[in-house]
Formats: sequence, C-alpha cells, structure tokens
Amino acid sequence: MNLRLFCASARRPVWHFTFMLVSVDNRAAENRVATKIGWVVVPQSWESRYVTKLMGTIRITPNTGSETAKPHFEVCFVPYHGRFNTPTLKFSTHDELVQFLMDIKISEDEAARWAGKARSQGVVLISGVERTEAQFRESGLIA
Repeated sequence: MNLRLFCASARRPVWHFTFMLVSVDNRAAENRVATKIGWVVVPQSWESRYVTKLMGTIRITPNTGSETAKPHFEVCFVPYHGRFNTPTLKFSTHDELVQFLMDIKISEDEAARWAGKARSQGVVLISGVERTEAQFRESGLIA
C-alpha cells in the first residue's frame, strides 16, 4: 500500500511511505486500533517503534531568597508545543545546577557557561533543547 504525506499548507507530497500489512484477516482488521498522525493513519503497534522527541526551552531563574527561603536556582522546561506538566526544579548551589545540566546531556563547558550567566545576569533561556520524552521524565523536567 502506498501512502503519501501531504504538507498541510502547500498540498504537495512530502514523502512516500510504503507499509506492508502483516495480516489481512477480517478479525485482525476489526481489532486493529489506528492512530491518525497528520494525514497518515498508522496502527498503534507501529507507533511504539518511533521515539517521540520534544523541543523547547529550559528557563533558569535565580532566586535571591528571603528571610524564610535560602537563595536557589529554579529550572523549568517550557515546551514549544503541547501541554505537559512541567514542575519547577530547585537547586541550592551553582555546582548542583551545573551537574543537573550535564545530566541532561549538555556539555560541561556549556553547562558551566549557562549556570554562570544565570548567576550573574538573572533569567537565562536555553532554547532549542531537543530530547526524548523519556529523558525529560528521567531528569524530572516533565512529571
């Protein structure tokens, strides 16, 4: 079966997909659950083969503290699209923040640079961060 994926704005074929049906049995066809992705309908079992990547911005906000709270850094993930439960993580020291940024696959030099900017300049936005949903869940940026 040949399916074409059309660009929504230009109505031109972008890609050609060729899917091979494993079973053509009527019972299997009735039990098959399909998910619509854009203009293409793909069985749900095939969906697990593809890794979902999320893109967004990581916002680092230094908080100077108050009489009741110590100074800390607040880190939050802001996705470009979609609605996710994104908790705010708090780190009390500069070193903890650098270690967290390295844990989410940012190089040591870049992590130290971003943490230093947050400490000296205030709010820092790290844009264009692309990771899998599982990596964001592991790090605690998505609940």
